[in-house]
Amino acid sequence: MAKKTRSQLKTQSRKVLIVKSGGPAATTITRSAEVIKHFDDLIDTFKLQGEEVIAVSVAELQQLQADGGLAPGQLYQLTDGDNLGLLAGFNAADADLGNAQQGGSFGSYDVATGKFTPGLGGGGGLITLANITEFRDRFNATFTGTVQEFARRLLVKEQFPGYDQPSASLASSMQGYVERGTTIKPVLTPGFNQGNAGALTSYQLRRDGTQLASDNTAPIAYPAFTDTYKIGEEVVTYYATFGYAQGPLKLSDQGNPAPGRIGAGTVQAQASVSGAPRLFYGPTAGPSDTSAKARALPFSRLTVDGNQFILNTGTVALTFEIVAPDNLTVSVIDLDGFNAPMPYNASALQVQDAGSTPYGHKVWRLTIAEAYSASHRHQVTLS
Repeated sequence: MAKKTRSQLKTQSRKVLIVKSGGPAATTITRSAEVIKHFDDLIDTFKLQGEEVIAVSVAELQQLQADGGLAPGQLYQLTDGDNLGLLAGFNAADADLGNAQQGGSFGSYDVATGKFTPGLGGGGGLITLANITEFRDRFNATFTGTVQEFARRLLVKEQFPGYDQPSASLASSMQGYVERGTTIKPVLTPGFNQGNAGALTSYQLRRDGTQLASDNTAPIAYPAFTDTYKIGEEVVTYYATFGYAQGPLKLSDQGNPAPGRIGAGTVQAQASVSGAPRLFYGPTAGPSDTSAKARALPFSRLTVDGNQFILNTGTVALTFEIVAPDNLTVSVIDLDGFNAPMPYNASALQVQDAGSTPYGHKVWRLTIAEAYSASHRHQVTLS
């Protein structure tokens, strides 16, 4: 075999250097058939993991060292990116996999059983579990496996699976704002995604603090539910809460427990419906002096729909009204009349909401002597 220089070794073996024999004291090496097979298996295992391998003899190693091309400490450490220099030899006295003369043990190999136990200490520049943090947690003092398994664990970065968190959902057929006093009947459809949690243990559906449905007996059921509720000027929130048991433990590709196991707990989802007052406005043939007449005005909007809107006068009516809750003040300008302020005057009126409950309102009214020849835009501002 031709001599290999240090640069040649780096070029040909960007990953693994295996020394197929013992340390520099070559006369102490037992070259039995079992040991030779062990090294051949080790090389094959590295290759199967996609690593480039170069195997050299002790004589070649000694020659490289004698030539000054490769110092012992440079053989055994992760010193050049992801290069892995692995000293793999046998000392006949104690069957260490490693070079005892360099002050450390990489592990021990039992030729009779074919089992390998990695060393846990450092020293002599050897790549051991104590000085490679990335690999340290793959092994412990009780690990005993084949050298192929050891090589696989050493070379392949351990992959830990993740855990999918459980989640809840709550769909509602009604959402957003409705008029105060409306009897809402939302169809509520709960959902539970188990993820990697344990089995479902409980379910509860509430409207704010009022329980609407529940189940605590396996198998837990959570069918769609239709609520009936007369809403005021408020936000009504529905909550679907699911309880679950601890989830299963996942293992890494090395068989180690994966962190992040999901413990027992709850998840919750919510949906809301809100109630708000309605105001009424538009041209009218006569004054609105009853709740029914006020609600019969041609246009309406919820007070939460913004504080500004347009009343179109048309070309027929002489009277225009805005009926708004009495906590609001109305101001109007004529966008088609040089933005002139319009003298709408207020009077009190009780107006029923969608549920026939009366509330205090003000009727803001403007009466003109002649109808507009072309429709004007009265810009209404609420404050």
